[in-house]
Amino acid sequence: MKTFIKYFLFLILLNNFFSFIFCQTENENFKFTKDELVTEIKNKNNELQILNQEYQQSLIDVKNAKAGLGPTIDLTVSGTYFLNPPIDSIVLNVDDILNSISWPESYSPTQTGQYITLFDGMENTFYSFQLDVTQPI
Repeated sequence: MKTFIKYFLFLILLNNFFSFIFCQTENENFKFTKDELVTEIKNKNNELQILNQEYQQSLIDVKNAKAGLGPTIDLTVSGTYFLNPPIDSIVLNVDDILNSISWPESYSPTQTGQYITLFDGMENTFYSFQLDVTQPI
């Protein structure tokens, strides 16, 4: 069995040698520069292409690792709209305020019927801002 494999390999090498010789004699016009051969090898070799992709990915990983050393800043902005806000405006009658004060006998305020707005009520739109700065150690 081993001798068969040896003969088989010998025949393959012999075939390659003669095909190389005949190709050289038939095609003397095929002369390549070193750069042309290198580009052809890079384009035709799948293993080199895979290794090149892995190399490019490793460069990206190194850049990501370097970027991980710097601080990260996260900004979150959210908004909410209330159709009917839970707190309405706060209004007081001026006459109620005047009547709650004990006035001297000689002075008694007259009733005006006016109202004072202490609080206009909640706005319908609320905004929330959050800024997180994280520095890895």
